[in-house]
Amino acid sequence: MTFSMSPEEMKQLSNDLNQLFSAFSTVKTPAPPGIGVLGQPELSDAYEAFSQAAQTRVGEVGQWCNKTSEAVATARKQSEQTDGQWARSFRYDPERQHKFRS
Repeated sequence: MTFSMSPEEMKQLSNDLNQLFSAFSTVKTPAPPGIGVLGQPELSDAYEAFSQAAQTRVGEVGQWCNKTSEAVATARKQSEQTDGQWARSFRYDPERQHKFRS
């Protein structure tokens, strides 16, 4: 199995995830409209519980985007370092050439 990573694609993915994090950071659910507007008090209570849970989920998705963006950036940097290490390993060095005896 071969593992390959395009640094440009990973950088774009990280940037896209950062944009999503920013977008999710500004999402706010509307406050309940007030007593009696939705009819029964239970409906207002249910909306308030839903609104709070939705805000929590939106925050969690935003944090996931942020952490994933950081992980992608770290993986990209490590991949580039590994590529550099492999490139140095395979560089031609006439001083290290093996001589065969006849």
